Amino acid sequence: MAVKIEKFTSEDRGRGYRTVTRVKVGELVLKAQPFVHVLCNTERGNRCDFCLRSTESLLRCSSCKFSRYCNVKCQRSAWTCHKAECKSLKKVSPRIPPGSVRLMSRILYKLKDKSCESQTITEFMSLQSHDTALTPEKKEQFSQLLFVLNQYVDEGTLPNDVSDLLCIFGRMTSNSFSVCDSEMKPIGVGIYPSASLLNHSCDPNCVAVFNGTDLCIRAVKPISVGDECVISYIEMMSTTSERREHLQDQYYFQCVCHACKDIDKDNLKQSIQCHTGGCNEPIVMKNNGFAACSKCGHQYDKTHHQIVSQSVNVVKQALLKIEDAKKQQNIELVLQLCEQHLENSVLHSYNIYMVQLFDKAMDVCIELQQWESALNYGLKTTEPYRLHYPSYHPNTGVQFARIAKLQMYLSYLQEAHRYLQEALNILEVTHGKGHPLTTDLQRLLHECQEERRVQRTKQLDADDPLRGAQIVNVHQKDI
Repeated sequence: MAVKIEKFTSEDRGRGYRTVTRVKVGELVLKAQPFVHVLCNTERGNRCDFCLRSTESLLRCSSCKFSRYCNVKCQRSAWTCHKAECKSLKKVSPRIPPGSVRLMSRILYKLKDKSCESQTITEFMSLQSHDTALTPEKKEQFSQLLFVLNQYVDEGTLPNDVSDLLCIFGRMTSNSFSVCDSEMKPIGVGIYPSASLLNHSCDPNCVAVFNGTDLCIRAVKPISVGDECVISYIEMMSTTSERREHLQDQYYFQCVCHACKDIDKDNLKQSIQCHTGGCNEPIVMKNNGFAACSKCGHQYDKTHHQIVSQSVNVVKQALLKIEDAKKQQNIELVLQLCEQHLENSVLHSYNIYMVQLFDKAMDVCIELQQWESALNYGLKTTEPYRLHYPSYHPNTGVQFARIAKLQMYLSYLQEAHRYLQEALNILEVTHGKGHPLTTDLQRLLHECQEERRVQRTKQLDADDPLRGAQIVNVHQKDI
């Protein structure tokens, strides 16, 4: 791959990457392998600890009986990192250490590994630690982590000076990436020092996706020579205040990008629904109240602001209850809570909290094999996804692909073909044409086209019973 970016330093944003050549939409600008990574404990038994790929048959480490691998090759490749960890896992067995403890211990083992390249260690140690800016909550997390680490790692692994360990903890928490599967669901956590130099924007020109443990950064907008390459560190379908709070808490800076100043877009994310005669238009905030409906002209007084605030708080509490129910694997309660708060809501379907409810309802309906309901909930998310995400965003592509698969299963082939094509157009930009997700979609699109052809042929035969006989006669005449 030709070099398209270079490192630079600025006074206001620190280090970052800028382009040295013009970058087109969909082009790969950076590919990185992890300094260290761990598989989420929730995925244990489903995925390989080394390559993180899903497989039905996994080989278990005969020593610690904890780590699992998809084949001997992965097991051997993991041994450099797993060798020291294996002893620690046996030491605390049958307890399962938290992912943060395993990630921290792997960093410590790597820093003491004399066979590790010095440049790799230097890259990690040069990352910002923000140790002097850690909040009381983060310091409490560090204290708890240190307590478990003392029980977990071998003597001599921890630095003699606690402040050195605090700096490593800061680098870990401020620079870790959630490693996601092809459907953008977190399956692990990794440290990618080279990619950590990418700065944040709520309106990014690049996106980060994964292929196994490989982190790939691709352009989702044309980037001119000398322009900075930026990604989003956080979920973009959230309000400006929520994004800023998350960025300040996790990364210790206040975002001032132009997307954070787009009041109209922020208001649309918090819109209510016009109930005048079934109008159903989105009503947005304006001057501490609500603007008149753009369709029917109905005026909303300031009393609605309090009603909406209460409704939003109720939905937020419901989302917390839904997460608790999911952890308890009570999927029936999840669906019940979703349906309860989606029914007769004053919030518009464009409202991001409604979108979250639609998403969760879709997920649980798929789990319950209620395919029609899952499709209906999924379709309600399509317009909000188009509005609130950039033109090319992996979440939109994945969502449209999921909808298309439901439509194919339910034989809505014309609609499935449209959503498959739209999903493929997005994901070939965000993931690349050779990614397993896009090649799978290309295959599905071909299958859908074939099924549509067969369906049309059957319909023509049904409309004209003599058509089949005429075709046979023509063939016999040719013979």
